[in-house]
Amino acid sequence: MMKTIAAACAAVMLTAAPAHADEAAADRRLIAAESANNFEATVEKLKAAIDKRGFTTFAVIDHAKGAVSVGQTLRPTTLIIFGNPRGGAPVMQAEQ
Repeated sequence: MMKTIAAACAAVMLTAAPAHADEAAADRRLIAAESANNFEATVEKLKAAIDKRGFTTFAVIDHAKGAVSVGQTLRPTTLIIFGNPRGGAPVMQAEQ
């Protein structure tokens, strides 16, 4: 179990508030927290906090922008994938 946890990179997905509160409660594995800031400021603050703590940001995926590219709409939704290669690489080498 520890290898699985250590090997996985962390990811945080931010979405704008759902139209219905029940949508947020649909998956009890998710932890939701409201931000005092707007969506864009929240994303920037999170990215800064990740950097400040020495993690590497591997990818920032703007799902709403992707939806627009195929003629669809989606409320603001951004996925940030981050981790620590110094700790993660040895674990991956041991149990890839």
